[in-house]
Amino acid sequence: MLSENKNALYMFRLYGIPEWNEKCAILSKDERLRILKDLRNGIFTPLVALVKLPFPKFASTYFRRYPKAAIYLNDPAFGHKLYILSNANKTTFKNMVQEKVVKVDKRSDLFSDIEESFFLPFDSFIKKISQSKMQYSRFLYITQYIDLETARRIGTSKAQIFEADEENGYQLFEKLALLNTASRLIMVKYLGLYGHTAGSISNVSRELGISEDYIRKIIKILIEYLALPLGEFKVKIGYVDKDYGPKDYKEYTNKAFKNIDLRAEAAFIFKYCLSDKERSVLNSKSPQATIIYIASKYIFKSPIKTSEYLVLDREIVNRSLNIQGL
Repeated sequence: MLSENKNALYMFRLYGIPEWNEKCAILSKDERLRILKDLRNGIFTPLVALVKLPFPKFASTYFRRYPKAAIYLNDPAFGHKLYILSNANKTTFKNMVQEKVVKVDKRSDLFSDIEESFFLPFDSFIKKISQSKMQYSRFLYITQYIDLETARRIGTSKAQIFEADEENGYQLFEKLALLNTASRLIMVKYLGLYGHTAGSISNVSRELGISEDYIRKIIKILIEYLALPLGEFKVKIGYVDKDYGPKDYKEYTNKAFKNIDLRAEAAFIFKYCLSDKERSVLNSKSPQATIIYIASKYIFKSPIKTSEYLVLDREIVNRSLNIQGL
C-alpha cells in the first residue's frame, strides 16, 4: 500500500493526473476504485477524463450534477477557491451540496470557510486566506491555472496589471525557471507541484539535505513575491538577466536572496554531487571553506568569480581551495 504522498506522485507520473489527493477528498470511494481499475486496464472513461482535468475545471464539472451546488458554480473562481480550502472542508462541502446531514457549528472557522468564502470577490477571498500560510501556499499552487483570460473571468484586479505588462497571467512556472536548482526544488516540494504533496519545512529539509534554516529563509523571501507579475518578480529577487547555459548558476542582485540561495545550492551539491572522498574531507572543514570549495569547483567554476560573488579576499578563496586530500 502506497502512502498518500507516494500515491499522488505515482498518479501524476504514471497517468498524468494532478491533485489526486485533493480530488479524492471529493470523489466517492466507489468512484476512486473505478478510476484505478479503469487506469490499470487502459480504459479511458468519462470519469478518467474528468479526473485528468486541472482541479478548477474538475471541480466545476463534477459539481454540476448537484442542483444545490448551482449557486456556488455561478462564481467563475469556484474551483480555484475550493482547492484552497482544506481537504476536510472539500469533503464537507460535497456533503453539504449532496444534502447529507453535516453537523457544522455555524460559529466555527469550518462553517465560515465553506459558507462565506464562495461569495467573496476573488481578491477579497485571497486577502482573507492570506493570514494562513497553508492556504496561501495553496493559492500560489493554483495560480498555475490562472492565465490572463482566467484572471479577467474571475475578476481579479491583477488582470489589469498582467494586461499592462503584457504578461499571460501569474506564470508560476516561468518564475520558478528563474531560480537555481535548490531554490526551485524547495518551492516545488513546499507547494506540492508536479504531483508532489505539499511538504513541511522539516520534510523538505530532510529530503533535499538543506538545513531548515536555509529553507525557511528562502520560502519567506519567495512566498512574498510569487504572486507578483513576472517582471516585478524579477526585480524583487534581483534577477541578473543574461544568457545562461542549462547548467549555469543564475545570479541575483538582491543581497539577502543571493546569499541564502548560494548556501542552499552548496548544501544541495554537497549531498548529491560530491564524491564520498570530497564529503569525507569537507566534513572536517569549516562551513565557509566548504562553501568556497563548492562554489569555486561546481557553481562558478572560477576562484576569481567566487571571490567577487562572496565578497571575499582572493587569498581566502585560494586557501580554502588548497584543502589537503582534495
